[in-house]
Amino acid sequence: QAAGLQHPRDITAFHIVRRDAEHGVKLLANQLSFLQPGDLLTEPLAPALPSVFRLYWPKSQAASFTAVPTV
Repeated sequence: QAAGLQHPRDITAFHIVRRDAEHGVKLLANQLSFLQPGDLLTEPLAPALPSVFRLYWPKSQAASFTAVPTV
């Protein structure tokens, strides 16, 4: 409510901040790399994608929050 939002679905990366070691505040939106539609649908993932997506996306599964171990 303090952010003036009506529903949790209204939260965006611009509403989330992170404190750094120097007691500063950084917007999550400025720290993320936004993707284009379809970027995570190619096999293999494009090398140009940020490493966080190339590392964790292959481990994700729709049926569970438990990571699938990679071999």
